[in-house]
Amino acid sequence: MPPTNTDDGLRAALEIRKRWPDISLPVLSQYVEVSYADDLLADGRGGIGYLLKDRVSEVSDFLDGLSRVAAGGTVLEVSEKVLVAITRRDNPQMVVGVFSQKFLPLKDIRAQDGDVWVALDRVRDPGNLGTIIRTVDAVGGRGVILIGETTDPFAVEAVRYMEQGYRGGMRFAGAQMPAF
Repeated sequence: MPPTNTDDGLRAALEIRKRWPDISLPVLSQYVEVSYADDLLADGRGGIGYLLKDRVSEVSDFLDGLSRVAAGGTVLEVSEKVLVAITRRDNPQMVVGVFSQKFLPLKDIRAQDGDVWVALDRVRDPGNLGTIIRTVDAVGGRGVILIGETTDPFAVEAVRYMEQGYRGGMRFAGAQMPAF
């Protein structure tokens, strides 16, 4: 974008988002810059799109992206290079889910008759945690209570182990041992 034909448009988008945070803002760029995308998505409000100019020729996808942004959604197109960096895989699948997970306070768990909750104390290995979550889900478990310094259940490595057969919807609570 003029005047410098570099990242002026992205910097302008960041300023617009800062001044008017509730505005839906589709950004059309030739730059694949993770830091700009991170900055645009940082407030979690939605209504933001980071669309690549080289994909505008796919008109229906482009219009779908604009509609989603206008409705308050988030659309983030990335190149394969960026997808490799995000997923840490040499041959990533071309679909990525972006979500935020709220951890329940322990006091807010309201177990119903027959609900299964599994408590895990200081699980450090993300692969082990992902496998356990997948198993809890497979037996119809309602949630997992993570006690102490436990690895993030949404770390790439944990998700990689839970993705085969995981149905989603698992609730997570966090606690320290004295509260548990």
